[in-house]
Amino acid sequence: VAAQLFSHTTAKALQWCGHQGIIKENWEAAANLLELVNTWFDIFNSKIKFGTHKAKHAYGIDINAQNSIIREMTQFMTRMKVGNHKHMLPFQRGVIVSNRSLIDLYNELRNRYDTEYVLTSRLNQDLLENFFSYVRGMGGPHENPSPVDFKYRLKLYILGKHSDAVFVDKKNTFETAGESCLAQPLHDLAEMNSCLTGQLLQEGIGEILLQNEIYDEDINFAQETSSIHKEGLLYIAGYVAHKLRTRYPFLGEKAEFEKGGNWINFISEGNLTFSLLPQRKWSITLITCTARTPRF
Repeated sequence: VAAQLFSHTTAKALQWCGHQGIIKENWEAAANLLELVNTWFDIFNSKIKFGTHKAKHAYGIDINAQNSIIREMTQFMTRMKVGNHKHMLPFQRGVIVSNRSLIDLYNELRNRYDTEYVLTSRLNQDLLENFFSYVRGMGGPHENPSPVDFKYRLKLYILGKHSDAVFVDKKNTFETAGESCLAQPLHDLAEMNSCLTGQLLQEGIGEILLQNEIYDEDINFAQETSSIHKEGLLYIAGYVAHKLRTRYPFLGEKAEFEKGGNWINFISEGNLTFSLLPQRKWSITLITCTARTPRF
């Protein structure tokens, strides 16, 4: 939950709402904080040498920029006051210690073994807790091994005698059951037969074009929904268009969008597809209707 709240998307949403006048105060400072925490998370969760952006590179690839973020996070935690507490709370000290430990670890590995980078996703206690859970589970009902028990269980663990044991039930992290986004219902495309828009999509673009009279009346977002609701519907419509681009090739055409204040343009980093030209208004109307259909 924390990773979803302190995320790049949430920061961009605050910035967009601020620019649109929806949020009046403190939105810029809040967005900057969320962006800082998100970048810090990325630094401490690198899985490959070169990530999708600089913050996701393995620690040491862009050491100056990464250390700058770490120092900024340390300064923020040092200065932050929580409620009426006069001293730092454990989580603040934990962040500061983690930052210092990562820098010192990298310097030690660099000087002693000439290590180029560190995959920080492996520097967490989940692996250790899973190991302890495995060892405790090897004793059946005896979950608190003595030092001698631990010694023999460790030998068996190394030899792989109990490699078929299930040891993940007590881990402190869980896999996400599904995508936590508004577009989650769109994965269940098998149920499209139950709604009119699903049937129209299956009949093909050619037949839909012959029934333009069904879509002559455009959706009036200004009257029916708020601006945020409108942007959300357009975002979902883009998701639908992206999923159906192989079936309907024109949905995958490169588009030059005019710069504006809408949400999609605000978060876009380029390579948008499917220009919503006037002659294609029926398409976005259809896709938006599909997104608004509860059973889709």
